[in-house]
Amino acid sequence: MRYLCFDVGGTDTKYAVITEDYRIISKASFPTEINRGGADLLKRMIEIIRRAEVEGGLAGVAVSSPGIVDCDTGAVVFANERGKGFQGISYRQTIGEATGLNCWAENDANCFAWAETLDHDGDFLVVTIGTGIGGAIVLGGEVYRGINNSAGAFGQVRITDAAKWEELASLKALLDNARADYPDLKDGEELFSRHDRGEPTAVKAVAAFYRYLAVGIANLAYVFSPPKIIIGGGITTRPAFFGELTAAIKAQANPAYFGKTEVAVSRHKNDGGLIGALVHYRKRETRIKKSL
Repeated sequence: MRYLCFDVGGTDTKYAVITEDYRIISKASFPTEINRGGADLLKRMIEIIRRAEVEGGLAGVAVSSPGIVDCDTGAVVFANERGKGFQGISYRQTIGEATGLNCWAENDANCFAWAETLDHDGDFLVVTIGTGIGGAIVLGGEVYRGINNSAGAFGQVRITDAAKWEELASLKALLDNARADYPDLKDGEELFSRHDRGEPTAVKAVAAFYRYLAVGIANLAYVFSPPKIIIGGGITTRPAFFGELTAAIKAQANPAYFGKTEVAVSRHKNDGGLIGALVHYRKRETRIKKSL
């Protein structure tokens, strides 16, 4: 069976046709442009679904989305100031009515965590780095959502009196900070190229990014004392990322409290949201079948 999976992001929306054994057959993306509104985003997603159906048939649609998602209704019930346009989007109902296909939606960081359950059982935390910072808590191989469906909102934790973690250590924060000195900076790839060439301003900006990222990760280790913290997001494809991050953590963390907690980079890299959306979809379907 084939499923169409969407990983809706603040900048781009990735989508892929994925088999039931989690093999990606094809993959593409388009600019999210949530400023055009949720209805417009759904319209574009539905057009892609219809094309995919013509090309080979689909068993269902799985969505990874920013915001607090009510997994029972497949709707975004809250989105913070970085993505207000997502609030109120009802993926399950709208896609189902338009295509006749079953659709399940889940928070994006939780989807990344669901993907990690394919490789890790037991307890672990997930931190995703992108436009913002997402997080998820996995206990006994299941994502813990909490009473408000918002557990793991690590990016909302304040690191300073003035700023939340994602306002200091997301990729967007890094680029916003760097553009004070590089107004025409295109993207993170350009900034890291400048850093690797040793440009002092770029080196300073990247060092601040890693310092704040390390402080947040150390805080998570202090609070949860988890066996593992798994890092995901496009920035993890940078070959030097893991070494740079672990050096920053070593400089910031108290080893007595950080202890045996292992920090690792997800093997799914930038595909974790897509794969995890399908893991969540299939878990939902299995639970429904068992309840009948």
